[in-house]
Amino acid sequence: MKTNLTIIQRLPLLALAALLTAASASRADIVYVSNGGNNTIEMFDLATGTDLGAFISTNLACPWGMVFDSTGNLYVANLNWSQIAEFTPAGVGSIFVGSGVDEPTSLVLDSAGNLYVANFEGNTIFKYTPGGVGSVFANSGLDWPTGLAFDSAGNLYAANYLDNNIMKFTPDGAGSVFANTGLSHPECLAFDSTGNLYAANHSGNTIVKYTPGGVGSVFASSGLNQPEGLAFDSEGNLYVANFGGNSIMKFTPGGVGSVFATSGLNQPQFIVIQPRPQLQPTISMNPASTTVFVGNTVTLNVTASGGNLSYQWLFSETNIVGATNATLTISNCCSANAGSYVVTVSNAAGSATSQPAILTVQPLYRRA
Repeated sequence: MKTNLTIIQRLPLLALAALLTAASASRADIVYVSNGGNNTIEMFDLATGTDLGAFISTNLACPWGMVFDSTGNLYVANLNWSQIAEFTPAGVGSIFVGSGVDEPTSLVLDSAGNLYVANFEGNTIFKYTPGGVGSVFANSGLDWPTGLAFDSAGNLYAANYLDNNIMKFTPDGAGSVFANTGLSHPECLAFDSTGNLYAANHSGNTIVKYTPGGVGSVFASSGLNQPEGLAFDSEGNLYVANFGGNSIMKFTPGGVGSVFATSGLNQPQFIVIQPRPQLQPTISMNPASTTVFVGNTVTLNVTASGGNLSYQWLFSETNIVGATNATLTISNCCSANAGSYVVTVSNAAGSATSQPAILTVQPLYRRA
């Protein structure tokens, strides 16, 4: 039977607001790493590995697990304070859970937005609704749980640090052992896009890969020093936090490893990647009005930003078939081409329409 928990009122962490506001505005394709050694959360550019500085550098006590919800709020497990902090995209911090947890480590969200917390010392997994109502999800078969991950069917997997196994819990909380070979103090777990489960062996200095059927094999064993955090990017590359080596390793889907980052790290523990948000198109240069003579060629151009852009040119408010590029070329102009041209630039976030460009076509004059 699930036990309801009392949660303290959310209290604003005003000291964090100024630090978070500037960082949150630039959040796009960023790797977030929790540093247990200096109580910070560091940011790195996903494309280049460049250290972007600390996202949070105060009011943290051995931060471990992190997870973003669908609206961009970041949840952080403060292991030493036994609390869960929440930070809005605007940088406002609050205590989401301040009692009832016991040295929380990993955090994950299910498809309904419920937050699951692994209690390292409490040997339990708690579940919190988006409104903050808590209950015990699992309290059997756990021995220092450190890593949590959901599969596509909604089953929750938990890495047991002391028992050297991985438990599998159905959505209703029924548990069973998923894997108990090839593990040496497993820390974090992560699924790839095809349903394979990866486990970081803290003491074994390896990453083990398990098929959906539980068949395990060593995915990586070089360049690792007490690996903990795991996270996949959209291209299937695996990022690994080297707790002992103060580095982040990057492994291709084929297992080829390289150093992703070394600066700004102090006992890195968990990793989370925040995808690039889609920006609405912005037109910085409108097509220009122009005058040409009959028979000449004219090219209209638009310059826009926003990412993943599509274009549609219109003549007299009617779509021009096939005119779907940033440039529109009209050959052998005649009087029928004269008029108003606009272009609509679109992506998933919205659209923008240019100012009209007026094309004037003049006849050729011949001397009598």
